[in-house]
Amino acid sequence: MASYGYTIQIYCDFSAYSDIAIALALLLGYQLPSNFNNPYTAKSITLFWNKWHQSLSRWLKDYVYIPMGGNRNGKIKQFFNLFVTMLIGGLWHGASLKFIFWGGIHGIGLIVDKIYQKWSVDWKFKNYALIKFTSIVLTFHLVSFAWIFFRANSFQDALLLIYQIKNHFIPSTQFLTAFLFNYNWVIFWIITVFIGQFLFDYIHTFSTKILQKSPWWLLTILTSIIIFILFQFSALPNQPFIYFYF
Repeated sequence: MASYGYTIQIYCDFSAYSDIAIALALLLGYQLPSNFNNPYTAKSITLFWNKWHQSLSRWLKDYVYIPMGGNRNGKIKQFFNLFVTMLIGGLWHGASLKFIFWGGIHGIGLIVDKIYQKWSVDWKFKNYALIKFTSIVLTFHLVSFAWIFFRANSFQDALLLIYQIKNHFIPSTQFLTAFLFNYNWVIFWIITVFIGQFLFDYIHTFSTKILQKSPWWLLTILTSIIIFILFQFSALPNQPFIYFYF
């Protein structure tokens, strides 16, 4: 649950931070591109990186992957370029083995995905919905697993956590009841955010139409409510954005 929680936390934290930066730039007359696009709905690790931290993905592609040769010169060279690019992407976050390992996991994931795409061209799936659902679940859990190394204080701590999950995770009815009772709101928000990934486009389209048709007085009331809420949050202890550490 801690792994799932951090998976949701870093997305909400970083995506919101990006939205604030985009909005502030827009107020100054600059239009920045989107940085996140519902990444946890991705059906593959390749699509995940097309949806997650798009500015970093574009930078790595334009200044590391393509100059190294990209997908030219055969598949083996392409796989090598992908793996090295993701290692550099991990190293960019910090000179630590845990970040390099995090990048390596994604690099291997990208290579496996490329191989799968090549082999699946001629495959005939009778139940595409099931394949799509399974792909989303597998991709999400690969990303969640990799976040363990990203979040842990050290590489050894990450290995210890994985060891504990593998060998000492024996939930009892009493434990699960206590956990659900004490962390019910945490679990609620994790599930809500994950479901919201799939409904975001509908919510965004609907809310945009409503706001565009709303009279000025209603918009004034909504703006006042938002300002009031922001003031309430300002009284809380300072919590820096996660990505400020990088």
